[in-house]
Amino acid sequence: MDFYSAQQFFANLFPGKKISYHFDKLCLRQLECVFTDGMPNVYHHVEFNKVKVDVEGMASQYIPIDSHRANISWAAFKDVISEVTNVNVTENFLSAFSSDSTPDEKVAARAELQALTGLSDKIINEKIQKVQDEAINGKAALAPPVPITVSL
Repeated sequence: MDFYSAQQFFANLFPGKKISYHFDKLCLRQLECVFTDGMPNVYHHVEFNKVKVDVEGMASQYIPIDSHRANISWAAFKDVISEVTNVNVTENFLSAFSSDSTPDEKVAARAELQALTGLSDKIINEKIQKVQDEAINGKAALAPPVPITVSL
């Protein structure tokens, strides 16, 4: 369902109730930074895959929607990026820290992860420790990806 269909759906579902729709950091799917002649443009593209719906008298809820694109200013874009302090690390990277990996593979994977993400040693250690703890406890070693949290 697209954003406009979601608005119509909730209006029909809750007639007479005040309904508001918001895109916040948990709705964000993708940012696209647009440059011209080596400089950032005034506006940039953003894509959302959820919408936050507030229905009068009910708790807010996030509703999945088809991709909805919009524009944000350079100032808003910078604010979004400046708040990101962590990244989703994929299964491919974390699998290098399994018990089957050699010490050399683990050192190489850590160096690559640091170079690609810019994450601190503390955050990398926490991610690795979580994978190792889950492997020891018999849980699935890798959880599903968690979206980056940013605010607009």
